[in-house]
Amino acid sequence: MKAETKVSGPCRVKLSVRAEATETRPEYEKIVGEYAQHGRLPGFRVGKAPRALVESRYGNEIAADVRSKLISRFYHEAIKETTLTPVAVLDVTDVLFTPSTGISFVALVDVVPEFKLPKYKQIPLQVEAPVVTEEQVNAQLGRFRDMLAKLEDGHDQPAARNDFAQIDFTATCEGRPLQDVVPEAVALATGTDFLVQVAEPESIPGLGVALEGLKKGDQKTVPVAFDKNYHMEALRGKAAVYQVLVKAVRQRILPTDEVVCQRAGFANLDEMRAQISKNLQTSAERQELARQQKEVVEFLLKRTEFELPESVVTEETNHTIRAMMRDVIERGGTREDLAKNRDSILETATTASKDRVRLRYILARIAAEEKVTVTPAEVNQRLEELAAQYRMPVKKVRETMAARHGLDTLESDIRSEKALIMLVEDAKAR
Repeated sequence: MKAETKVSGPCRVKLSVRAEATETRPEYEKIVGEYAQHGRLPGFRVGKAPRALVESRYGNEIAADVRSKLISRFYHEAIKETTLTPVAVLDVTDVLFTPSTGISFVALVDVVPEFKLPKYKQIPLQVEAPVVTEEQVNAQLGRFRDMLAKLEDGHDQPAARNDFAQIDFTATCEGRPLQDVVPEAVALATGTDFLVQVAEPESIPGLGVALEGLKKGDQKTVPVAFDKNYHMEALRGKAAVYQVLVKAVRQRILPTDEVVCQRAGFANLDEMRAQISKNLQTSAERQELARQQKEVVEFLLKRTEFELPESVVTEETNHTIRAMMRDVIERGGTREDLAKNRDSILETATTASKDRVRLRYILARIAAEEKVTVTPAEVNQRLEELAAQYRMPVKKVRETMAARHGLDTLESDIRSEKALIMLVEDAKAR
């Protein structure tokens, strides 16, 4: 076999392969023998037809099978001989095969980029010690207390902040009923026994806080302005007037310390505050580590520029776009929003994808330089995490990833993560 390479673009190579008949003949004979053994020809029992008739009857099928087998075999042999590191086979062309002359073909292959690593030892890194304040502990405790709050009929008491008001309302826009101007907003145009908290943020901008101080039976006219970022596109930039009748005020009664501790499973408030502080400290340390990793990543990307395989960038970009579209939809966006922001989404996705692909190659090289290894236990732990995330048996996750050739990628991702952690620890030790 003879293999030659020719650069065809950034990270792209044309791999020309030729194998002589002496190398291809055994595969041809093997496949012809299989057709002779199992092929069906009129007038002959299975496996008894003359070889010449089998080759004549199944010539096209035999040639196709032989070409497929030989291309796969000699492609992999050529990769080893040329020491290429392919990431994708884009096309196979110029295939010529006959039993008497052998086979030749050209494979268009994207390969791993070549580049020089920056000096990654003891990267300059700003280190900040996470500190949990009493205010943070109080805020966390307050949020838990709020979750346990009960609503009681306020009778004739005016609505205070964080209380709830039960209201009827009608809205007009441009002097007409809101639903006539914006049919999509019918649910926000009129309401009966609508429960509104006297707090921010509000589903109808400004309506909740405008109820502060009102009592049962009070009426009020509330001007509402929907800003340009309002979740319902049809209402963006619109101004409306709401006529409101307060039918009841429900006071928010916070639980006692004893009830809070009992519901949270603590003996007393000091014990609960200590656990909250510990949890906040763990979270702050995790956030600080993420910030440090981001700083190291930015250092590496800023100092390492190189061409990327187009096929890998395209795949990563498509994945990123799908994720961004799902996020827009989950946040209440519409297909019209996606169409309007198509160019912006594409630009953002492309830039982010290129950075991720480039970082992947940089960390893989550093991991190789530093001989970072991944143990079976680490792979199993990651599979267990994925199984819990997707609520699937670990065995099923492993089988699915193996079928998609994803286990090697998973191991590579873990190795890169370990390399990044190593860089952070090395930077902090300087």
